[in-house]
Amino acid sequence: MLRARAGHIRVQEAAQLSGLSPRSFRRDIKDLAGLSPQSLLRIFRFRNTLEKITRCKDLPLCGLALEAGYTDQAHLTREFLTLGGFTPKAPMQCPGGI
Repeated sequence: MLRARAGHIRVQEAAQLSGLSPRSFRRDIKDLAGLSPQSLLRIFRFRNTLEKITRCKDLPLCGLALEAGYTDQAHLTREFLTLGGFTPKAPMQCPGGI
């Protein structure tokens, strides 16, 4: 469910949809994945955004950031640097993507 929503779901909502308390949901995800639900959501949102960038290299980053759920383009850039080690422009400049 977290992957399918590509980071566009709150932990509270995901817990409710799975019939668990938020605490149980967090604990179960941590046990299964070794990461917190919030960390997984960040990774899924990053991966989804990276796929969009590599498919369509002329997307405006500001619009893409808002569509993907980042607060602004700077937030998108920080997440790319933190999770991928590169800026969102890097995949746009590579012929085959990253």
